Amino acid sequence: MPTYVYKCLSCGRKTEFTLDMDEEDPTMCPQVGNVGDPCGGKLTKVFQMPNVIYRAGGFRTTDARLEPTEDDLDE
Repeated sequence: MPTYVYKCLSCGRKTEFTLDMDEEDPTMCPQVGNVGDPCGGKLTKVFQMPNVIYRAGGFRTTDARLEPTEDDLDE
Protein backbone atom coordinates (compact mmCIF):
# COMPACT_ATOMS: atom_id res chain seq x y z
CA MET A 1 0.00 0.00 0.00
CA PRO A 2 1.35 3.43 -0.87
CA THR A 3 2.14 6.05 1.75
CA TYR A 4 0.90 9.60 1.21
CA VAL A 5 1.88 12.79 3.04
CA TYR A 6 -0.75 15.41 3.87
CA LYS A 7 -0.24 18.88 5.34
CA CYS A 8 -2.77 20.66 7.54
CA LEU A 9 -3.69 24.15 6.37
CA SER A 10 -4.55 25.13 9.94
CA CYS A 11 -1.65 23.95 12.11
CA GLY A 12 0.91 23.29 9.32
CA ARG A 13 1.90 19.82 10.54
CA LYS A 14 2.55 16.98 8.10
CA THR A 15 1.04 13.53 8.58
CA GLU A 16 1.70 10.27 6.71
CA PHE A 17 -1.20 7.99 5.77
CA THR A 18 -0.99 4.49 4.31
CA LEU A 19 -4.04 4.17 2.06
CA ASP A 20 -5.43 1.60 -0.35
CA MET A 21 -5.86 2.71 -3.96
CA ASP A 22 -9.66 2.74 -3.62
CA GLU A 23 -9.70 4.46 -0.21
CA GLU A 24 -10.79 8.11 0.00
CA ASP A 25 -8.33 10.85 0.91
CA PRO A 26 -8.47 12.07 4.52
CA THR A 27 -10.03 15.52 4.90
CA MET A 28 -9.51 16.47 8.56
CA CYS A 29 -6.25 16.85 10.49
CA PRO A 30 -5.84 14.12 13.14
CA GLN A 31 -3.14 15.96 15.11
CA VAL A 32 -3.94 16.68 18.74
CA GLY A 33 -3.29 20.21 19.95
CA ASN A 34 -2.29 21.55 23.38
CA VAL A 35 -5.83 21.29 24.76
CA GLY A 36 -6.16 17.64 23.73
CA ASP A 37 -8.71 18.26 20.99
CA PRO A 38 -7.97 17.26 17.38
CA CYS A 39 -6.98 20.16 15.16
CA GLY A 40 -9.64 19.33 12.57
CA GLY A 41 -8.07 21.55 9.90
CA LYS A 42 -8.32 20.84 6.19
CA LEU A 43 -5.63 18.58 4.70
CA THR A 44 -3.90 18.97 1.35
CA LYS A 45 -1.75 16.33 -0.35
CA VAL A 46 2.00 17.02 -0.44
CA PHE A 47 3.67 15.79 -3.63
CA GLN A 48 7.16 14.40 -3.12
CA MET A 49 9.81 12.84 -5.30
CA PRO A 50 9.39 9.06 -5.51
CA ASN A 51 12.10 6.75 -4.23
CA VAL A 52 13.80 5.05 -7.16
CA ILE A 53 16.14 2.12 -6.71
CA TYR A 54 18.02 0.76 -9.75
CA ARG A 55 18.72 -2.93 -9.24
CA ALA A 56 19.85 -3.91 -12.73
CA GLY A 57 23.27 -3.74 -14.32
CA GLY A 58 24.33 -0.91 -16.60
CA PHE A 59 24.08 2.02 -14.21
CA ARG A 60 27.72 2.31 -13.26
CA THR A 61 30.20 4.96 -14.36
CA THR A 62 32.54 2.27 -15.67
CA ASP A 63 29.98 1.32 -18.34
CA ALA A 64 30.39 4.61 -20.23
CA ARG A 65 33.23 5.18 -22.70
CA LEU A 66 35.51 7.92 -21.44
CA GLU A 67 37.87 8.07 -24.40
CA PRO A 68 36.55 8.96 -27.88
CA THR A 69 36.98 6.28 -30.51
CA GLU A 70 37.99 6.77 -34.15
CA ASP A 71 34.34 6.62 -35.17
CA ASP A 72 33.59 9.59 -32.91
CA LEU A 73 36.42 11.63 -34.39
CA ASP A 74 35.27 11.14 -38.02
CA GLU A 75 32.06 13.12 -37.46
